[in-house]
Amino acid sequence: MKSYGELKAEMEDCINRTSKREISILLEKRVTLPLNGNIERISAVTKIKKYCKLSNAETKNRVIYELICETEINPSSDASQNYKMMSWAEVRELNSRSLFNFGGHTLYHDVMTAQKMQGLVIDIDTTLNLLNYNLKQITTHFAYPEGQCNHYSDLVISALVDRGVVCCPSAIDGVNIDEDLFNLKRIMPNFMGREFPYSLAL
Repeated sequence: MKSYGELKAEMEDCINRTSKREISILLEKRVTLPLNGNIERISAVTKIKKYCKLSNAETKNRVIYELICETEINPSSDASQNYKMMSWAEVRELNSRSLFNFGGHTLYHDVMTAQKMQGLVIDIDTTLNLLNYNLKQITTHFAYPEGQCNHYSDLVISALVDRGVVCCPSAIDGVNIDEDLFNLKRIMPNFMGREFPYSLAL
C-alpha cells in the first residue's frame, strides 16, 4: 500500500494533467468539482486532501482510484519535481546531521484515535521498525497525524511510550509553558490567519 505522501502526489498529478473541465467524486457525499483554470484546480485538490487527511488508508485508496478513472490520468511521480519522494539514502544523509532527527508519523497518515488498538499497535510497530532498520538507530520521536486534541489520547500515548517513544508533539497551535513531551504545542503557519499561498506543480 502506498504512503499518504505518494497518494497526495498522485491526487495532484491527476488534477494537474487532466483535460477534463469537471469531475465527480465521492467525498462526504458525491460532489462535482469544476476544473476550469488553476484556481478551481487548486480548490479541487484542497477539498480532496482535506477529506483524505481524516480518512483511513482504504478510503484514501478508493479516492485515488476514482480520481484516476474520472481524470483519465495515470499519475506518475516523474510528472513534476514537486512529487519526488526522498530516498532512504537521502533520509540517512540528512539524519546524519546534528540538527535533524527523524521520527514516525504512522504508515498511511491514519488518525490514531480512529484506529482499533490492534491496528494502532501494528501501525506504530511497523513505522518504528522501518525507521530503525533503515536509519540503523532506535527511533524515539513520533508525531500524531493531524495532531488535534481528538486525534490522540492517553491510550495512544501509552502505546507510544511502551515502544520507547519519548516525544510526540501535537499540531495544536500555541506556545508551551508546562506541557509534557506528548502534548507539546506548535506555532502552526496555517492557523489564526497565518495562511501561506498553496501552489500546485502547474
